[in-house]
Amino acid sequence: MIIKRRPAPISGTPRNGNAVKEDAQSWYEGYRTGRRGESLRTCPYVSGTIESWSWVGGHIEGKDRREKDERRA
Repeated sequence: MIIKRRPAPISGTPRNGNAVKEDAQSWYEGYRTGRRGESLRTCPYVSGTIESWSWVGGHIEGKDRREKDERRA
């Protein structure tokens, strides 16, 4: 007997399948913080909110950009 299992949900994806859009202002604030090299712990938003999720995403992108720029210099 073969038991089919449903795949585990992707982290951050709502169970009902409705995609949530990032908050552009929060993302940009996080991006600037990441570019400056500040800690991820400086996120001003409550964990689990769309703003927090957006800010962290922006921070990661900003940090990556800063590191790429440092390698080129």
